Amino acid sequence: RKANSQGACIMYSSGQVMRGGSRIPDLLDTLRQEYDTIGQEMSVYKAQRDDYERKLEVQLQEMTVMSATLDEIQKQHQAIKTRYEEEIKYLRMQIEASGGQVPPRNELASSAPVKSEGAATGGLLSSDLQTQRSTSLLDLYAGGHMG
Repeated sequence: RKANSQGACIMYSSGQVMRGGSRIPDLLDTLRQEYDTIGQEMSVYKAQRDDYERKLEVQLQEMTVMSATLDEIQKQHQAIKTRYEEEIKYLRMQIEASGGQVPPRNELASSAPVKSEGAATGGLLSSDLQTQRSTSLLDLYAGGHMG
C-alpha cells in the first residue's frame, strides 16, 4: 500500500504496516546509531594508522642508523686493509733490502716466522719496530679510526 495524502496507512516491503509518520523517527534513530558506529570504527582505524605510522618511522630511523653504521664499518675495514697492505709492502721491502728472500705465499702459512739477527744489523723484527707496529694496529682497532 501507499500512503495517501492524509497519511492513513503505509505498507513496507518487510510486511510491516505503520500508521502515519511514526516510522521516520525510528529510521532516523537507526541512521544515527549507524553513523555513530561508523564514527567509532573510523576513530579506531585512525588510531591504528597513527600507531603503524609511528612504528614505521621508528623502523626507518633504525634503518638509517644501521646504514650509517655499516658505512662507517666498511670505511674502517678499508682503512685497516689499506694499512695492512702498506705494512706488508714495507716489511717485504725491508726483507729484500736486508738480503732475505720472501717465501711464496703458500710457504708463508706453513713456515716459522723470520728471525732477526738484531737491531744493529738492520733486522726486520726488532722489538722497537714490532712494538711500534703492533701498537699502531691495536690503536686502530681500539680507537675505531686511523691515528
